[in-house]
Amino acid sequence: MSLWDLASRTPFDSGTLPPWFVRPATSQYHQGYLFLETRDKVLAELRVSLDDVRGWHDRGWLPFEPVQLEELDPDHIGALIFVRNAARSGLPHALLDTLFREFPSTYLPNPARLAYSFTFGWVESAPVPDPSDSPDLHELITEHLDDWLELLAENSEVDELKALAARVAELLQKIDEDAQHSEATDE
Repeated sequence: MSLWDLASRTPFDSGTLPPWFVRPATSQYHQGYLFLETRDKVLAELRVSLDDVRGWHDRGWLPFEPVQLEELDPDHIGALIFVRNAARSGLPHALLDTLFREFPSTYLPNPARLAYSFTFGWVESAPVPDPSDSPDLHELITEHLDDWLELLAENSEVDELKALAARVAELLQKIDEDAQHSEATDE
């Protein structure tokens, strides 16, 4: 994708996002939390009033009714932080109304992951894969190396095969030199 392709898109284009973004989506699962905070304590710490929060909910900015919740979990607190920051950003309420309408109706925004891209609209940073979920690199290479080398040979990729052979020879020579140097210093 060229820079022009990216620059010419509007947030409403249905094109593919770059791999570092995902679309905000409501999870069908909600994590239960052991440690909740009282609503009044959270509002005091965030320096917002219950009237502010009611107004945000009435405008459709907040997907839950804060008056009905005595305790808040981290997802609800994150949504409050995000909406508070948006409300205090200086953007006109009419623009915020439009932007918040683009969210799924029960979406709880995470202020650490959510952003507005002028090219793609609302996006979240893609989750970073857990390295423990990835196959062992050595195992992966060992499993596929022969097939890949065969494919290079079948496609007559002589230059690439020669470059690989030269690199392997270079590394073997370095190992030999290191071993000889090690033996010389041991004597």
